[in-house]
Amino acid sequence: GGMSLGLEHAGMKVIFGADFDQDALQTPAHHFAGMSVGWDLGDPDRVAEVGQVLRAVNIDVLAGGPPCQPFSKAGRSGMRYLVQHGLREPHDKRRDLWQSYLEIVRLAQPRAVIMENVPDMALDREMFILRSIVRRLEDWGYSVQERVIDTYKYGVLQFRQRLILVAV
Repeated sequence: GGMSLGLEHAGMKVIFGADFDQDALQTPAHHFAGMSVGWDLGDPDRVAEVGQVLRAVNIDVLAGGPPCQPFSKAGRSGMRYLVQHGLREPHDKRRDLWQSYLEIVRLAQPRAVIMENVPDMALDREMFILRSIVRRLEDWGYSVQERVIDTYKYGVLQFRQRLILVAV
C-alpha cells in the first residue's frame, strides 16, 4: 500500500490493486476505495482479466511492483535455505511475474507506467530482465527512464534503494 498511498498523496485515485498474499491485501483493501483482489497474476487468464478491466476504465497510470523477493539478497538467501531443505522448488515462479506486469501494460494501454523493485532486479542475468522490460515498452511507443534512487530523499521513512522505472 505504500506506492498507492504515495500516488494518492500526489493527487491520483487508486482504483485497483492485486496481491496474491491475502494478508498483504488487507491493508490496501482497508485504506483504498478501489477494487482489491487476491489473484495469482502468474495465471494468464487472470492477467488477461486485469488487463481488460483496466483498459475498459481507461486508466492513465499503471503503477506496481512485481515481487522483489526473487531478486533481493535476503529473498534469495531465504529461498536457498528452503530449496536446500526440500521445502520449495528451485525455480521461484515469482521471478517471472515481470512478464505478467508487462502483459497487463500491453492490454491496458495506460498513458504512463511506473514500476518499482529492488536494484538487484536490474543486475539480474546481466541486466536481461531490465533490458527486456525497456525494449518491450519502447516497442509499444513508450519513452522509458529508469533509476536507482535513495527513497529517504523522497520522504520514505526507510533508508532503502529502489529501482524505479517510468514510461510515458
